This record gives sequence, C-alpha cells and structure tokens, in this order.
Amino acid sequence: MSDSACDIPRDLEEELGIRIINLPITYEGKTLEDRVDFTSEEFYQMLNTCQELPTTAGVTPIRFLEEFWKASQEGYTHILYVSINGKGSNTLSNCHLAIEGLFQSRPELADKLTIEAIDGKAYSLGYGYPLINAAKMLKEGATFQQLKDYLVKAIDENQIFTTFFTLKFAKRSGRLGSTAAFVGDLLGLRPIVSFPDGENVVLEKVRGDKGVIHRIAEIYRDKGEGRDFVMLYGEDKKPADELCALIEEMTGKKPAYILRTGACIAINSGPNMVGIAFPIPGTK
Repeated sequence: MSDSACDIPRDLEEELGIRIINLPITYEGKTLEDRVDFTSEEFYQMLNTCQELPTTAGVTPIRFLEEFWKASQEGYTHILYVSINGKGSNTLSNCHLAIEGLFQSRPELADKLTIEAIDGKAYSLGYGYPLINAAKMLKEGATFQQLKDYLVKAIDENQIFTTFFTLKFAKRSGRLGSTAAFVGDLLGLRPIVSFPDGENVVLEKVRGDKGVIHRIAEIYRDKGEGRDFVMLYGEDKKPADELCALIEEMTGKKPAYILRTGACIAINSGPNMVGIAFPIPGTK
C-alpha cells in the first residue's frame, strides 16, 4: 500500500496489486482527490492558469483506518504501507496514529493483522520505484519480512535527481525566496535537487536547460554503474527523451520505466521538470 505521491500509474497499480491512497489537493477553495477528480494533464493546466497555487494535505488517520479495516475484512493478514517523505508530510505520522487507534479499538485484530509503515524518504519514483520492485517480488513469492527488509534497504539506496525549468513554482510554494528565484531565472540557473535521507537538498545549479540535462546524465554515468533507472517527467516528455538518449549514448543503458509525475511533486516543481531515480549502494 502507498499514497499517490509515489507516481505509480494506474495500469501498474492494477497490474502489480498495489493499493494507492489518493492524497487530497486544495484548489481554489475546493478539496479534490488526486487521480480521481482530475488527471495529470488537467492538473498541469490548473497550475498554468491558477491565481493561487494548489496545496496538498496528508492522508488523514481516519482514511487510513478505513483502508486498514477494509483490508482486514477482505482477509489480509499483513499490510506494508510505504509513505511519502516523512520529513515533508504528516502522512506517515498519521499512519502511525491510525495503526495505534485500530488496535486500541479492535484489540481482537492484534493476533490477526500485522501493519508496518515505512518512510519513503523521498517523493515520486524516489520511493515509487522500490515499491514497484517489491510488488514484483511479492508476485514471485517473497515473504513479508523479505519485502520489508528489501524496501528499507532499497529506499535508503534509491536516489532521485530532479530539476525544473522555471523557478516560479518553487517561489510560489515557498521553497525558494523571491530574490533567489528572480536571480536564478534571470541567469538561467537550473537546480539539481535530491533527497538524501529525506532531506531536500540542492546539489548544484547548472546554467541552461541543455546544460542541466547533460549534467544529470553525467551523474548517472558516474554514480549509476549501469544499474536500472527510471525516468520521470512533467507536462512535456521531450526533456526525458533527451535525457534518456544522452544516458544511452554515455552508458548504453535504457530506462526501466518512463513515467509522468503527478500533482504532489508538480506543485513545487511546476509542470516542466525531469528527473531520474536509481540505486546507489551504501547511501542513506
């Protein structure tokens, strides 16, 4: 089980049997449900035309209780929930509250149901990619403990490197000061952002769209060591295609998946972005 910030598309969700709880989005005073009340394409249009930037909220304890109770009634005995970055959302803490509340109100479930919540320590495919691999392992017969151990290790090792091609959304969301955003856009600077151990870190700033795409390709070449990687993109797939082509030229490696990012990351990055996620053993 996970939340919609993992950016796993519906076809993979259904194919792999991953249950995804959609996060609430507030837009023009209305609370909407991610992936239910709008598509990614519609959300990008909302971002491009909105007067006030949409905001996200965490999954509530009540929603978690509903999902856990439903699963127990369907006969499930073990639940692994992988959460959006615990340092950037209250979703993980709400999940822990729900687990505690469930067993307090239904003590008879204590011997029948095991629930573990794991911090995804990132956004989008930063934790969505390990979750995809774990779901495949489950279909191949992995045990609950094997899946838990894999996810904890894979999330620590999986690193995401992303950039966005305008700083105005980072400014509007409060992630970047107005002066820094103005100067950055004026100079054509593009940040490369990563999330080591859940921290939001600007690793470096590169001038120009072409320059930052080339730099991310170099990061994969130097750190990826030929490991599988996934690509994420926003409104326009062209930057992802360019990045994939560069990586293939440098390393001969093609992406395992090329997937579109959803509302939760687009609110901060804007609709025009590109990123890559791959494991770097020994990192956390």
